[in-house]
Amino acid sequence: QLRIRDWQMYYPTEQQKLKLEQQTGHPVWCGFLEPFLNNMALMERLYQLNPNNKVIITLRDPVARAYSQWKWEVFLGGQQALQDPYFESFDQYIERAIDLFPSVNTKTFCCFPLLSTGIYYKSVEQWVNRFGKENVMFLDTAEYFRNRQPTLEKIQNFLGLPVVEIPEYAKVANENPIKLPK
Repeated sequence: QLRIRDWQMYYPTEQQKLKLEQQTGHPVWCGFLEPFLNNMALMERLYQLNPNNKVIITLRDPVARAYSQWKWEVFLGGQQALQDPYFESFDQYIERAIDLFPSVNTKTFCCFPLLSTGIYYKSVEQWVNRFGKENVMFLDTAEYFRNRQPTLEKIQNFLGLPVVEIPEYAKVANENPIKLPK
């Protein structure tokens, strides 16, 4: 069972929220940004707290997501991953994952099961059924990286926030420094 203390660190306290609202004169909204699309306990808890929550689900091409996870596995696993034939190539990584799926989760340094994290349709269906189509928005991460501002404007409109231009960052956040073959 998911406990509030397991995820409350992602949110400000009511006192912090009120203080910020007083300082800015605007309501404060809090996002939860973790790869928990498959976490049905979290979905239920959020629904219990507010059945009208706005949910934004960011999806990624499953093959691109799997390749990215392989790169992170190699990066986070360091020497241990480099010495493990399972991580030697992307092809071997995927073949092993498919061979074991769905009975056994693959070895991971990232803490996310490769295939069940990348197979979205059942989880997406659950979120839409629980919160309603009107409260769920889908975003393609590739679209965001191609054309950032229009994507951010869609989010702002969906949340009922004033549309503002959000400045570009100088560096890509969370970019894996490892350069591996495609």
